[in-house]
Amino acid sequence: MKKHSKKKNSGWAKLIAGCLIIGLAGGTGIGAGYGVIEQHYQNAGGSTMTSSGNVNVEKTATGTGMSTIDVVRAVKPSVVSITTKIEGVTSYYGAFSVPYEGEGAGSGVIFYSDDEKIAIVTNNHVIEDATEVYATINDTTSVQAKVVGTKSDSDLAVLTISWDDLRAAGIDEVTVATFGDSDSLEVGESVIAIGNAMGLGLSATDGIVSVKNQTISVDNNTLNVIQTSAAINSGNSGGAW
Repeated sequence: MKKHSKKKNSGWAKLIAGCLIIGLAGGTGIGAGYGVIEQHYQNAGGSTMTSSGNVNVEKTATGTGMSTIDVVRAVKPSVVSITTKIEGVTSYYGAFSVPYEGEGAGSGVIFYSDDEKIAIVTNNHVIEDATEVYATINDTTSVQAKVVGTKSDSDLAVLTISWDDLRAAGIDEVTVATFGDSDSLEVGESVIAIGNAMGLGLSATDGIVSVKNQTISVDNNTLNVIQTSAAINSGNSGGAW
């Protein structure tokens, strides 16, 4: 079985290598790297990114007087639930092999849209080894997505869905997220995490920025992350905060 990561091209490999993933305790918020992704699309001839009703999650909770309800209403439409299907073969005692099927769940954020497609950023571990990947948009409609790039050592992956497939599923518009600047965060600022917790659909939790520069080791990779006190559960990986 081929891994999706083998399908990436050199352009995506270079792009994703420059992006930053931040997270802790099994959940991940995507804090930086948006600018270089947007620039990649525009250099490739894509249309200018448009958005409607989007906010900067990292600043809204403390800097604009918006309530938590206002923030969740504005940001949630740009967050998607991701489900995966996995197929493989397990060997028992070296004597015989048994095929198996499995499912996984995670989250993602719509960061780009043009006339042909939308693009979603998530974590590599959410889609790794998956034979099929689906994104549920507006918490209602599931559409199959294509993995176009991965970077395992920074746990980053990018998916796309064509507008033809979206319209066939009854989706005529999406909300594109506006990303904040993680360098401007201060310890104690409010954080709202939105994701597909426990694979049960989108939900929100809140907390504060606990540490700005925390170093953790995951699968022999050392990551510099932002630690928060927001409750993060399995399935939140790849979501927004």
